Amino acid sequence: MEGIIRKATERDNDYFDIDLGQPRQKHTAGEKFTIELHKQEQIATKKGLPFARHVAVADREDYQRKVEQTLKREGMLPDNFPRFEVDWTKYSDLKNFELAETTQRADPDLSKHNPGMHVMSEVKNYKFKGYGANTYKVMDDGPTSIRKAAEKRKADLK
Repeated sequence: MEGIIRKATERDNDYFDIDLGQPRQKHTAGEKFTIELHKQEQIATKKGLPFARHVAVADREDYQRKVEQTLKREGMLPDNFPRFEVDWTKYSDLKNFELAETTQRADPDLSKHNPGMHVMSEVKNYKFKGYGANTYKVMDDGPTSIRKAAEKRKADLK
């Protein structure tokens, strides 16, 4: 036992410390949203799709504003108040994006590791329809860029 300066008596020996460890920390709704946001962004990136993170955050902020206004007006949320349900596919669906620009970018690292090839990666800039100037870039992955460079080299040699 901590804090005892004197020797323990027989009566004190009946007590023992229980180590409960750290209390389990629960995530707030905002933290859960952020965790899921990053997870969905990684999934979209692995599929080679743009992900409109800023739009997802703006949608959540709009919902929070509605909750605050309702609480201010009515003092509580009514039973039929809609819950915030997120359709994550909306933020990575190509139907919701406009292709703004497609460019080629040199990849010196891939070129260095593949002697004799000048590897270029295709970069596509997307804009989410109905939202401001945020652009979302999607770049070809390494194996795809190398394959395209090899095909171009083979065509140039013919």
